Amino acid sequence: MRPAKKKPKAKRNLLALNSGPTQVILGITGGIAAYKIPELIRSCRNQDIEVNPIMTTSALEFVTATTIATVAESAPLIKNGYEEGIAHLANLKNASCFVIAPATANTIAKCAHGIADNSLTAAFLAYQGPKLIVPAMHTEMWENPITQANVATLKSYGVEFLGPVSGPLACGDVGAGRMIDTALILAKIQLMQLTQLDLSNKTILITSGGTQEPIDSIRTITNASTGKLGNALATTAALAGAQVTLLSTTPHESALVTSIHTPTVQSMEKALEQSVGDSDALIMAAAVSDFTPSSPASQKLKRDGDLTLQLTPTKDLLANVPRTENQLVVGFCLESESNLTTSAQEKLTRKNCDYIIANTPDAIGQDHRSFTIVGKNGQSNAYENISLMESAHAILSLV
Repeated sequence: MRPAKKKPKAKRNLLALNSGPTQVILGITGGIAAYKIPELIRSCRNQDIEVNPIMTTSALEFVTATTIATVAESAPLIKNGYEEGIAHLANLKNASCFVIAPATANTIAKCAHGIADNSLTAAFLAYQGPKLIVPAMHTEMWENPITQANVATLKSYGVEFLGPVSGPLACGDVGAGRMIDTALILAKIQLMQLTQLDLSNKTILITSGGTQEPIDSIRTITNASTGKLGNALATTAALAGAQVTLLSTTPHESALVTSIHTPTVQSMEKALEQSVGDSDALIMAAAVSDFTPSSPASQKLKRDGDLTLQLTPTKDLLANVPRTENQLVVGFCLESESNLTTSAQEKLTRKNCDYIIANTPDAIGQDHRSFTIVGKNGQSNAYENISLMESAHAILSLV
């Protein structure tokens, strides 16, 4: 019997702020969106993020302390106590960030003015690390100038906000005030564990996925690209404050990203020409087909004997996309390991890019990636076995 193969040892994550376990303080207030928080906590735990919950008494009207304690594997703090130290100060020093979700207008107002009349607001006032507020309330409450002034005050102190978004509200109305999806809250928490990435006031255009060139009405020529990295780039950039447009070969829905469906080379080219002039950075992560059928059939072709396809080379989008002055352009190179660096450097020059992300076919579809960033000034940085978000963070740091 052959011995089992050892898993490759992961390289130490140089992007993370610390190497210890991630601990998050999660404040839960009395809004209807509190019913979604157990799922957020479960998602955090699945990512090895420890959650220390704090609940207001109003939150108990929407989700029970038992439910929160069960999914968090930690009893929520509800009332201040002094039997074994000061309750609202417990765990603060070990937490990497403080999140309030959902955050009502009432709690936002208290935080903005330093009112510490419950365990959550007292802990918020005492905490010295990164803070994130995820609002949820009715549209008129969110748009009220008083709430907006409170938000502006907290932002001036360095507190980050995520959402709200527009959509159906609990009362049946539709408008701004809906709590953002819990998957994006989790992504933001994960991003906050990495070195700071501030893309505020940046406009970024990203292409993603493998293009699909039609053979007939239902068949296409495509490739193995999944679009995972492109989606991670778009989400991470938006969470870091950028205005993001994603040209994707697969439908992509996100409250933070403007997504345009561009399944073919031709449709992606047209969208690029319309959008590229407004962007500070262009990241061409899509795997674009090199060939397209010369005469695609308008109807499904029947399986009747041999079929010969005449292929025509497609336009090289990266080489021909119009550029603007001071626009950063990042391309991708997919080659075998033996020829990777040489090919990346050649492509960098030939396609007039600022950077090339060089990776092998082994990276396609993977949740952890190894790649090398090659710059036109000769520098080269290698990353080994890092997550999609860490990969996106490394690439977006170029912006």
